[in-house]
Amino acid sequence: MKKNYRLFYHSLFVTFLFAFTFPITAQDLLNSTKTSPYTYIYKITDQEAKVIYYESTWEVDTSFLHTLVDSVKTKGYYSEKLPVG
Repeated sequence: MKKNYRLFYHSLFVTFLFAFTFPITAQDLLNSTKTSPYTYIYKITDQEAKVIYYESTWEVDTSFLHTLVDSVKTKGYYSEKLPVG
């Protein structure tokens, strides 16, 4: 019985020793990246453009994202000429 307590206290001591000797750090969310590293360019149809324009909506659902044209690094510069649409 005495040996069980000794093992318990030894395990408890080792647990606390590891818990308090290693530094605990969290994610640095204030200085982390808040955007995707890439910006994706999609082609939309004339009907979809009319929906966006006439409804003055700037948030479209994923059904508009059907034809991927290109992707570019968000912090970069896109120098190529885009096709109509």
